[in-house]
Amino acid sequence: MAGHSVAPVAVSHLIDEGGSYRLLAAKPLDLDDHITWDTGVATVAGAYSIGRDTNDHITINVPTGKVIDFAINGTDHFHIDATTGFYASNANAGAVLNEAASQTNPTLVPDRSDVTTGIGKTGALLDLIVSGAAFLELGGGLANFKNNAAVNLGSAGNDFSSSGLALDGALAMTEMTAPTGAANIAKLFAQDNGAGKTQLMVIFGTGSAIQLAVEA
Repeated sequence: MAGHSVAPVAVSHLIDEGGSYRLLAAKPLDLDDHITWDTGVATVAGAYSIGRDTNDHITINVPTGKVIDFAINGTDHFHIDATTGFYASNANAGAVLNEAASQTNPTLVPDRSDVTTGIGKTGALLDLIVSGAAFLELGGGLANFKNNAAVNLGSAGNDFSSSGLALDGALAMTEMTAPTGAANIAKLFAQDNGAGKTQLMVIFGTGSAIQLAVEA
């Protein structure tokens, strides 16, 4: 073999089947060194094989519908198949799905029993998806909350931190339709005043929205 100066040693009990050799005895083949491949060959679709292919890749192949298992001490822990992708044995463990990612379709899921929740991607944007809907989009230096997702900072009745919510930049509000008030909550929002000016408003659990400031 290339790269070796030791002369080849004949192996007994090999049967020449034309295109391949088969061990006469169905026993494990014990090796004390690496397996090396001098030349890449085409992978046979329906074969169980491992070898160097024509692209000079090491290919592990199984027939359609079969699974490649990774085991430790005789117990399977991880698997690869053409339908799901790469996944763990635990039914509620994560998986890398073998399909195209999108804003509503995650391909990295924390629980393979729910393939609609996880991380997807649209263009240069990363999407956090819950039940097939994007709720957080990351990219371009921004974090955008989608689908009217509510953002709760800290537990009920507590500030985000001991000193409240600290911002290093401006809090930007896009004009919107006035939200519905809710008990024990004050909602800040921006709206058009009907004359092309932006109003900063607040609405409480009862009563109408109150203007705090208006664009000059």
